[in-house]
Amino acid sequence: PTRSQLNNEKVQRDNSNKNRKHRRGKHGYDSPPLDGYQPKKTENAWSRDKIKTDDPNEVTLRKCRNQLNKLTPEKFQRISDNILDIAIDNHVVFKGLIYAIFDMALIQTVYNSMYAQLCALVYKKAETVFTTRITKVSKTASGKWKFDVGDPEVKSPEFASEAEARNAGQKIASFKRILLTKCQMEFQKEIEWDTFAKEYEWDKLNEIETERAKAEVEYKTSMAKKRMLGNIKFIGELFIKKMLSGKMSYRAT
Repeated sequence: PTRSQLNNEKVQRDNSNKNRKHRRGKHGYDSPPLDGYQPKKTENAWSRDKIKTDDPNEVTLRKCRNQLNKLTPEKFQRISDNILDIAIDNHVVFKGLIYAIFDMALIQTVYNSMYAQLCALVYKKAETVFTTRITKVSKTASGKWKFDVGDPEVKSPEFASEAEARNAGQKIASFKRILLTKCQMEFQKEIEWDTFAKEYEWDKLNEIETERAKAEVEYKTSMAKKRMLGNIKFIGELFIKKMLSGKMSYRAT
């Protein structure tokens, strides 16, 4: 073939490759025309809109969890500073932060000491900023005083003086009180095989379903026991960091 014929063949190949490339999807294979077909969406399909919220408490808690997910011993100083800089102004968010730290410590038991150190920093900030910011007091129509910690589940009785109302509110919003409550909640959780077995209707399961259910119960029991042991270890770290006294540790267990 002549040079001209070779050039024409090359041009034809290039054009063919370009056309084929335009028809290819993102995975590299040729996609047939859809002719206007649209895939069906299920009612519970995930979408980014589902994680959007206008609840300011949830927005703040997501900031806290986002930082906790980045926490490592190497990044401890920077991430802990970021957490302490988050504007926490009510009991809902403050409790959520403490519970989130606690849960992370039980999941990542190798970092118990790091999370206990973070608790110590949060406690220090709470004593000077968080608890005071969270607790608000107001005078009722009857001339009595009530506190408000920004939590609809916490109702204030009436007090004779502003100081009494404020002290009571600050006790409710105190770091150690919330932490102790979380410790007690963890110890009260059931961890026995029979507890998880109650979730299944065993007489309605076939042989394969029964084996699968048994495996699931064993897994849940194992994870619950690991979480309990993690709780004991974390309480020990909190005791070392003086976040819990001997008396409080006994109450927690």
